Amino acid sequence: MDADRLKKKLHCHILQSGFVSNALVTIALINFFLKFESVNDAHKLFVEIPEPTVVSWNSLISGYVHSGYFSKALRLFLQLESYEVRANSFSFTAALAACGQLSLLQLGQSIHSQTVKFGVEFSMVVSNCLIDMYGKCGSVLEAIRVFSEMIDKDVITWNSVTATAARNRRLEETEDWKMHSDFSIKCQTRIQSHTTSL
Repeated sequence: MDADRLKKKLHCHILQSGFVSNALVTIALINFFLKFESVNDAHKLFVEIPEPTVVSWNSLISGYVHSGYFSKALRLFLQLESYEVRANSFSFTAALAACGQLSLLQLGQSIHSQTVKFGVEFSMVVSNCLIDMYGKCGSVLEAIRVFSEMIDKDVITWNSVTATAARNRRLEETEDWKMHSDFSIKCQTRIQSHTTSL
């Protein structure tokens, strides 16, 4: 059985069995459709869910982003409030990624304000996405400000801020390069130690 026939069969079975109201089942099927980049099928199923949870919304928003439908992802994200669904870190990271790809600085700044309102701006994943979004929108100083305010930083953080500065030819704006070097050395040492112990 080819993938298209399997997708249709699963969709029909869920509708006929009444599982469309089961959040876990529908999320699993949405992700299954998105795995095959069948965003239209995923959207059709999403619309059929009586009361989609934020996880359902996030699955479809992220699916649009990963498939390159950035405008559709943002339109869906902007509907969250009207449906009284509270966005979470995953919602924001997907929306910020879409803003970065489309160089929508103003919308990205608005979403940044929402992360502050919802108290997730210091989440490492959100902060990393903010750095990446600002960098792709050419706002280097904002990216470095987010970077500087982060309490914890990981390899993705350093890679994001370095890529931001390099992309905009502003490497001199990046702070604490010695710390970056020390951090990288520590990471490499830990990886080597872990590998040796295996």
